Amino acid sequence: MDFKIFFDELRDICAKYRLLLVTNVILAVIVFGLAIHAVWAADRSRVIIVPSHLASAVEIQGERASPEYVRIMLLHLTNLLYTYTPYSIMENYREFLAYIPPEKLNEVQEQLQGRIDRVSRLKINETFMATSVVFPERGIGVLSGKTIRWSAGQELATEDIHMKYKYNIKNGGFQIDEISLLTSSEFNALQRTAGK
Repeated sequence: MDFKIFFDELRDICAKYRLLLVTNVILAVIVFGLAIHAVWAADRSRVIIVPSHLASAVEIQGERASPEYVRIMLLHLTNLLYTYTPYSIMENYREFLAYIPPEKLNEVQEQLQGRIDRVSRLKINETFMATSVVFPERGIGVLSGKTIRWSAGQELATEDIHMKYKYNIKNGGFQIDEISLLTSSEFNALQRTAGK
């Protein structure tokens, strides 16, 4: 009789052990699945920024960004280059250089330093007003606008400029690879290409 009770208890203990084992395996699979999902969600995460002065959201996701974000960045960078006073030009260019890759920094810095010296010496002010931004290809943005240059309250020159930016986005950071000034005919050709 004691053997029967012993075997019944042994059977119950084995059943409990199997139940615990199955439960642990199920929980391990669930935890592993949640870990994979968390890693996948972190890779696919995105940041949506809506500053108070914008009418629409901009999106940056890894190596990609919404066209609105790129447009805002191109306008900002062009304003840093073409909207200044003799007192603000150095700070503007310092901020602009933060968007230049390290391997091109010295070359761009030398070009900008010549401009800083000329503006400081001649006390020139300049203002940029954008008229259009087009994206003919991925990684290329073309910005068009008008600059007005003046000194001592007198207008020196008004000029239409068309700037072509080659840019990339690395880990959500905006970076300028190349900037070039376009002629009106080159700009019109790029606009036609972007319109297709």
